[in-house]
Amino acid sequence: MALLALLPAMAFAASVSAYAGAITAVNVVLIFGSIYLLVSPTETEHGGEDVDHAA
Repeated sequence: MALLALLPAMAFAASVSAYAGAITAVNVVLIFGSIYLLVSPTETEHGGEDVDHAA
């Protein structure tokens, strides 16, 4: 969904400035990647297993 922001970036590159459009497209990809890593599940130290430390 976030990659749909590349469409206006490409339109901007085609109409105004190719250099500025390329920078905008790179920023969109970086933001998408950052958000993807933020919300993606990660593994814990114990291989994803829940460990009860109360025992």
